[in-house]
Amino acid sequence: MAARRAFEIGDVTLAEQICQQVLAFAPERSDLWALLTETAFRRNRLDAAIVCADRAAALNPKDPIVHILRAKCRFFSGDTGEAVEAAEQAARTSTSAPDALDALGAIFGMLGQHQRALESSKRAVAACPRMAQYLFNLAATERMLGQLEAAERHCNDAVAINPSYCLAHYLRSDLRVATPDRNYIAEMESIFREQRLAPADEILLRFALGKEYEDIGQYGRTFDHVAAANGFSLAGQTAIQ
Repeated sequence: MAARRAFEIGDVTLAEQICQQVLAFAPERSDLWALLTETAFRRNRLDAAIVCADRAAALNPKDPIVHILRAKCRFFSGDTGEAVEAAEQAARTSTSAPDALDALGAIFGMLGQHQRALESSKRAVAACPRMAQYLFNLAATERMLGQLEAAERHCNDAVAINPSYCLAHYLRSDLRVATPDRNYIAEMESIFREQRLAPADEILLRFALGKEYEDIGQYGRTFDHVAAANGFSLAGQTAIQ
């Protein structure tokens, strides 16, 4: 779908234009209302996201994704009760689609229902074991449940698939204290030599490296990476102002 492709490459305006053009002739397209929910989130327009998610759910109540979007909208609007109900409605919708299972795990995690999140995340990974995002989300849930060895293993799996998946590096660095003979410093440093990272990814990777260097007592290297990460953060804030 052209609108989805535009959204995935970051062209939110084009995605919205395509959705609006198609909906003018086919207002029953729930998938486009769901996509408009996501574009509204990207623009921090929560009220618009709620309207679009409700419309999508009314048009296709058997689609778990639209109920997950409704749950996300209600969660961020502060209506936890409605968020839980929407998540439960998504769970009641039988699905084996890994993207829906992963999204369901994420929303249950946001709602603090970590055992439910674990169940959905495990099913997503079982259905699609080579998807780094699903492995990361499973690891994040395992961390919340204190399953640190499993979380580290799944972070390792995620970065084996996508070495520049910096969220997984960042999470993994926080799972235990690094030691001189057991750390991921060389692996992470190699990414700077081999990959061109987006600023947000570089910030995550530098904080992860800073943490591991601190663990092993190399405070100069800790300062270098943390200062560089903070420099990116401050530059981003200045650009926004």
